[in-house]
Amino acid sequence: ISAKMELVGRSLKDASTEAIEKILPEDSGGLIGVDSKGNIVLPFNTPGMARGAADSTGRFEVALGKDEPK
Repeated sequence: ISAKMELVGRSLKDASTEAIEKILPEDSGGLIGVDSKGNIVLPFNTPGMARGAADSTGRFEVALGKDEPK
């Protein structure tokens, strides 16, 4: 993901989505990514992905699987 961002100029969102959809085997996981600007991505391809994010703007969310973040 880092190489795609640095060498090809992809955004964190695009590079992460590509990794999850094209590289990671289906139904096997996901990732929580943060770039140098504080952008947060939470892509996954498994029904049970637990994830959370918080930042200094007040963003605070947690979710499990396909549930919408709360």
